[in-house]
Amino acid sequence: MNKKSAFHHITRGFTLIELIIVVAIISIIATFSYPSYTNYVVKTYRSTAKDCLAEYTQFMERFYTINFAYHQKIAGNALVLPNLDCAAQGNMQQRYLFTADTLSRSTFRVVATPIGIQMKQDKLCGTLSIDQTGTHTASGTGGSKECW
Repeated sequence: MNKKSAFHHITRGFTLIELIIVVAIISIIATFSYPSYTNYVVKTYRSTAKDCLAEYTQFMERFYTINFAYHQKIAGNALVLPNLDCAAQGNMQQRYLFTADTLSRSTFRVVATPIGIQMKQDKLCGTLSIDQTGTHTASGTGGSKECW
């Protein structure tokens, strides 16, 4: 066996140390990137929930235009909040529950309540809402100023 073939035989493959270093580097990168990624996902769903609240507000205004009240139809039937496309698309049904409360002839408030993983991860904004005057609220630590 000559020196050239012995040299090629020794340099094949990875050593255990090299493999451990690569795994350590990947672990460090994942440690910093995963929280950032989950934060991005939470913000994305929150933004979608705010857009959906705007659609529900538009629905309520159209309902009022037809029925002259937010809480019931002209015939006296109570308002049934529909499941709008924005609330049904993607995983929104696993992240937020959309409801209407404080309904009366002249008032309403549409609410996006976080559920499941969104409730655990979104402490900044929590429950989001809009009323008939356009007032935005957020129940989390960030308040409406930071969340809207």
